[in-house]
Amino acid sequence: MKPSRRWPFARTVLWLSLGLAAGFYAGQNDEATWWRITHPFGDPAPTPTADADGVGRITEASYKQYTDVPQFVRQSTGYTRVDPRVENVDVGSLIRIHSSDDVVARRVEMVRAIWGDAGSPAGTLPLRVEHNIATPDMPGLAKMATIDRLTVDLDSDLRSIAYHFRPHRVTQPWTIIYHEGHGAGFEDRQAMIERLVAQGYPVIGMSMPLMGMNPRPTVRVPAVGPIKLNEHDKLIWLDHPLHYFIDPVVAVLDYLQRTEPDRPVAMMGLSGGGWTTTVVAAIDTRVVRSYPVAGTQPIYLRGDKPWADFEQSWPPLYRAANTMEMHVLGSHGLRRAQMQVLNQYDACCFGGVGYQTYAGEVTRRVDAIGPGAFNVWIDDTHAEHQISDAALKWIISDLHAHEPVAQ
Repeated sequence: MKPSRRWPFARTVLWLSLGLAAGFYAGQNDEATWWRITHPFGDPAPTPTADADGVGRITEASYKQYTDVPQFVRQSTGYTRVDPRVENVDVGSLIRIHSSDDVVARRVEMVRAIWGDAGSPAGTLPLRVEHNIATPDMPGLAKMATIDRLTVDLDSDLRSIAYHFRPHRVTQPWTIIYHEGHGAGFEDRQAMIERLVAQGYPVIGMSMPLMGMNPRPTVRVPAVGPIKLNEHDKLIWLDHPLHYFIDPVVAVLDYLQRTEPDRPVAMMGLSGGGWTTTVVAAIDTRVVRSYPVAGTQPIYLRGDKPWADFEQSWPPLYRAANTMEMHVLGSHGLRRAQMQVLNQYDACCFGGVGYQTYAGEVTRRVDAIGPGAFNVWIDDTHAEHQISDAALKWIISDLHAHEPVAQ
């Protein structure tokens, strides 16, 4: 969801409402694996490392934490304690992956849930490329990079439009796919993309179906009639609706495999783009390192809160692989890793400390199966639904620390 600009008074009212609504939470569990992001963007970032138990907290006395988080929100149990109704959930029993064979089996079930018996379309999806396009609405990026438009045509008049930003001087070994979430398009994140391009990373910007530059067609459904596709929940009227979210990324991965076969791919996304990052990394090992931000939460943590768009709780998908299992799948593999970033005081989605109920179990399961790595990074430096400067800094630092090894 696209963060809104609030007046100070409106923000205070919002936080007061959220704090009161969340006041019933109690209890806390510190046995988990997570990172605490507390560095300002302008300072050097240490290489993210964890202790023998896989736990890391990053602190610096010179940094004033919670600058944008009201004190009563910081003290709200809704953001600082685990809901007692889920404290005793046996997360280990929910993760049905105990071996590399189980990894394969879960992926097969996910593919079936997304595409049916036809299976993954990898290698077959059409993608059109327009080189060196003019982008007067992106003056900063136009000066820093050559820009190609990538168009993936889907059925039902749906289409995905992505931009490939290639720095004039590529200095980093990774190509980054950035996937935007609900309520915005990747073009709304120009400042962040500029930051990555300035660092020397090629970046491919993508948006969810019906968002950003992507069309919102009217389709005719048999026995129903015309339906204007202007929100995700209406996609359930189409066959295998999840493939509209995943096909475009698979097509881009095919394109990169053809054009840049020696460059590894990292993927990051916000909100619904974080969900997309989680799902794609789980089924496609071409995504080597993944950074889903404020995008997912296990179903059992949803409680009586709104469940958001249908894709976040589509039963066939979550029966095939639940959220924790997707994290295992997205982390497993040689040189693969997933770092889930959650905003503790997020005013929109997946805030709080519910991650403490599953992070350690997922990390231990990934370590036991091997190879691969999983961590949760907690960003408590702000109170928005966004990729903060601090989080972006940590992602860049992690990529620098894990440059690919020549084969």
